[in-house]
Amino acid sequence: MLILALLLTGCRHQAAIESSRTAAQGTVTLDGKPLPCGSISLLSVENPMYRVSALIRSDGSFSVADAPKGKVNVAIETETARGNNPNYVPIPKRYGDVKTSGLSADIQPDAAAPFAFELKSK
Repeated sequence: MLILALLLTGCRHQAAIESSRTAAQGTVTLDGKPLPCGSISLLSVENPMYRVSALIRSDGSFSVADAPKGKVNVAIETETARGNNPNYVPIPKRYGDVKTSGLSADIQPDAAAPFAFELKSK
């Protein structure tokens, strides 16, 4: 009986997580030019356990199938591409932490416009 209760609780928790996610896409630029590599992380403001990351493509675009719905804080980094990606571009370290990046978004299902994150090198 206890095992059944634990399984049902786990299923409900998983369903709650899945219903609180949606697709999101957008672009990242640095000084007006597409950021050609790196990763973007989206961290739910409401529930910091909900975090998802995606790679930034060479045209500066990204897409996430399971982004947290609602307000998210955003971090962007390129350091993981250093050394193994000819498109590597350094960006200020402040963008790599959701606490210091100054980047955020409000992700809603069926958002009409993609997100645009505009970074500055200085």
